[in-house]
This record gives sequence, structure tokens and C-alpha cells, in this order.
Amino acid sequence: MTCPEIESLKKHPLHGVYDQQLQHLIRLAKQPGWKAYAWERAKTLHREESGLFRGIADDLKAAMAEGGAPTKPPT
Repeated sequence: MTCPEIESLKKHPLHGVYDQQLQHLIRLAKQPGWKAYAWERAKTLHREESGLFRGIADDLKAAMAEGGAPTKPPT
């Protein structure tokens, strides 16, 4: 059984934008001198009005605590 709201989100043109932005922030945070910027950007996105990026700061923190995600861009 699927939820109609979740199914409609999967068809939304912005599906995947959150993950792409999170991967970008992880790659930045791994670079010398960019960690502070990536963290501030994640907090700003989390507060963004649409709510699209709500939780991204926590996800970035968790990814970095785990050693980060692969830096290879998705294919």
C-alpha cells in the first residue's frame, strides 16, 4: 500500500534535489577550508521557507560523523 502524497512527491520535478544538495555539501565539507561554509549553508537551507531542505543540516552532520558519503557524483 502506498501513500498518494508520497507517490506524488516522487513524480515532482524537484525529486532528488535534496539528495543532490546534500551530496554537494558533503563534498564541500570534505575540502580543506570549506567545512564551515558547508555547515552554514546547510543551516541556511534548513531554514528555507519552502521546507524542501528541512533536516539537511542534521543529515550533513550525520554523514560527516560516519566519515562522509562517497564523493563520486551520481551517474
